Amino acid sequence: MNYVEIGNRKIFVSLFVNVTFISQSDFQPFYKTIVFLECLFMSLILIFASIYTHVFLQSSHFHLNLRRLYLAFTLTIYPSLLGRAYIILVQFNCLPFPGPIPLRLLCLFATYGRIIMIVWEVLFVSAVVIERAAATLWIDFYESMQFTELSTLLIVLKMAISLITITLITQLMYEWYFLMLFTLMPVVLLIVILSFMLYHALFVWNVRQLNKMKAFGIQKEATERYLSTRFQLEENVNALTLIRAITLFHAFCAPFCALFLAIPFYYMDLNTDSAQILLILFDLSIAVTTLAYFVIVFFSVEPWRFDFVEILSNFSRVKALSHLGKRSTLVAPIDVVGESEKYFQFYANAWN
Repeated sequence: MNYVEIGNRKIFVSLFVNVTFISQSDFQPFYKTIVFLECLFMSLILIFASIYTHVFLQSSHFHLNLRRLYLAFTLTIYPSLLGRAYIILVQFNCLPFPGPIPLRLLCLFATYGRIIMIVWEVLFVSAVVIERAAATLWIDFYESMQFTELSTLLIVLKMAISLITITLITQLMYEWYFLMLFTLMPVVLLIVILSFMLYHALFVWNVRQLNKMKAFGIQKEATERYLSTRFQLEENVNALTLIRAITLFHAFCAPFCALFLAIPFYYMDLNTDSAQILLILFDLSIAVTTLAYFVIVFFSVEPWRFDFVEILSNFSRVKALSHLGKRSTLVAPIDVVGESEKYFQFYANAWN
């Protein structure tokens, strides 16, 4: 059952797996094993999300706007985990099935929490690309200014779009399926295509400009503006490199996740073994891709990895974890203040 009735309307909820059917089939042990793995991954996600929430709040690596976007995405994971945990408890009869209206509404809220992270995941890349476009447009002084209104606006827009999208999915899934299919999907594809086009243009331009600066080395006539521009170029390239790694992984995994859900719903009888197995794998794939996001960030951004390992080491009192922070990384640290002082000291010594 993947809907609840409120009034005379069928409201879509994310109860995909038919536990009653599975309990009478031969692959019930397989289902329990997959759910156990999913719960294990969810526990790891909770640990990563909790620590990275602290890291994003305390770290000075990357601009404040960029860290706020990563923090906002991380915060959407908590309601998603709560929603999925509630659904698992319902499916295993640990909580009553959503029969009365309050329980149906609770199941609906769990669905909102479950889906909002998936929608934010799509919008997250677009938000980061827009933020880096602003950093490129105001490259001479963006590094020295806060301009938190930009990240606030992007977060509010993402929240509004997410809530509208989820409401349309839950309310109109059964009555206006084709309207959703031919309106929402083209809009999503358009957003994704425009984001990739803007990303490519930004990455090529920032890399080209940074290579020009590096080719000429440290200029004797370098000014504070020159140094600020160079630091901003390095940060832009690093930020875009990180988002490229995240995007490539999810671009590879997203079609499989979509097929696990779409094939059973539209091409198979849901009350068959093969359809239920695909739906089970869909629930697992969401946990796997979410965990992969944190793993990619962990191994890509050295300063954040050091902070993460330090927090985990202090909490667990296991100092042997410190070697994890010494692995290779995609995004090298940029100590803006330290590097600025080094450059200005270099020139001061040269002039003296």
